Amino acid sequence: MELTDLQKAIAEAADDLATVAPTVGGKGKAYEVWILFELAVRLMQAGYPVLAMDPADIEVGLFRVRGAPGGMPDADAEGDDNPSHLRVVGEDDILEIHVGLQIMGVSGSTHEIDITVLSAMHGWQLRLQGGGPYDGPLEVGLELKAYDGKHKLNQVFPRALVGVAVDVDPTWLFPILSLRTHGGAVRRSYRVRRPLFGLATSTTLYDNSRRLLEHHGALAADALTPSQVGGAFDQIVVAMSAVLGPAPTATASAGPPGVTV
Repeated sequence: MELTDLQKAIAEAADDLATVAPTVGGKGKAYEVWILFELAVRLMQAGYPVLAMDPADIEVGLFRVRGAPGGMPDADAEGDDNPSHLRVVGEDDILEIHVGLQIMGVSGSTHEIDITVLSAMHGWQLRLQGGGPYDGPLEVGLELKAYDGKHKLNQVFPRALVGVAVDVDPTWLFPILSLRTHGGAVRRSYRVRRPLFGLATSTTLYDNSRRLLEHHGALAADALTPSQVGGAFDQIVVAMSAVLGPAPTATASAGPPGVTV
């Protein structure tokens, strides 16, 4: 076998292994970081200040990413291996963006969600209490899968995302509730805002997978790569903007989000 053929065979085997065992290798983590910073750029282009913060909510110049899924660190955690997060400031609210954060479902099971957006107030309060898996409300939860374009993403991933979304927020499936009284009158209640859950992948989705996600209001973004960005980021920014409100006219402080210690 020629050297070039051997190199090609090894590369194809590595891609197949990544599909079966995505935790092997660093492609998935690199994809998470790219999504994180691409989203940060979109938010800054929309006028929102985006700051890299350490667990004590002190701005840092070096962003550290979790090597493995984990909970919130303690606000007083020391050392250079504590993960960073992004802080996004709007006139109405302040949000945090985390990578590889463990989320506690209502069942008591923990779930890793690759990219999570949550209230800075809730994140800061958990860190003040010593950290651990996050068990508060989410604004955005994204599952990310980086695979070679020749593979279609297995339908197990969209099904798993819907299951995780329901365990994290059981009301997520029901944006509209209709109640019929004994006399036959119908009253409807609409949720003003619901979390945006979504699946983003560098490869393609099966049609059934897309239908499943979109039927439940989840983001279904495939072929999402640096060369083919698509409109998924715009949908995420719109969802975050609904919480953040308008971009502030002046840069906000990088200190803790309105918590008195």
